[in-house]
Amino acid sequence: MNLNDSEILLDEPLAPRRTRLQEFWRLFKRNRLAIAGLAFFIIFFCTAIIGLALTAGTNPVFDPSLVRLQEKLLPPLAKPNLDTLLPKEIPTLGLYLFGTDELGRDVFARMLQGAWVSLTVGFVAVGMSGYYRYIYGRYRRLLWTAPHSRGGADHRRFFLFGSVIPDYRIHFCERYFFYLRCCGDTGVVLC
Repeated sequence: MNLNDSEILLDEPLAPRRTRLQEFWRLFKRNRLAIAGLAFFIIFFCTAIIGLALTAGTNPVFDPSLVRLQEKLLPPLAKPNLDTLLPKEIPTLGLYLFGTDELGRDVFARMLQGAWVSLTVGFVAVGMSGYYRYIYGRYRRLLWTAPHSRGGADHRRFFLFGSVIPDYRIHFCERYFFYLRCCGDTGVVLC
């Protein structure tokens, strides 16, 4: 059987193929909110990295833990009282950009330090969530792909319910709602 060139051309895709990354960027560039969110994230990430560099170490540029009791509760953009401060207690910028707290600590320095802490907590929470979803997906696929190999649907549901939530101190309603969510059953539980 001979195939001519026209039949071969019809079997090939008419549009050029794009990789998943190219398709992602094409769709991403159209979404203005996604671009704004990425820009905001980059600004926050850079601020957190700069804040970590400026507030960490033995001799930080902005010391978030330096207590100046004579300078407590000053408003933003307040100038320090140079008569009462030691030379090492004078703020780096020559003023308190965001004011001071009840112990006289520079709020701007504390916010720079807190940005890194917040970013770290966010990454850890997302990482733990992703890990949980991965493990949950693996167990769910394992338990639900072979319907008759483990004794039928009732045995699988009991196994899933008993293995995922082994702690019986959890309230009955929480376990039952988790059981309904995992097994796909519908129902109402009155607690």
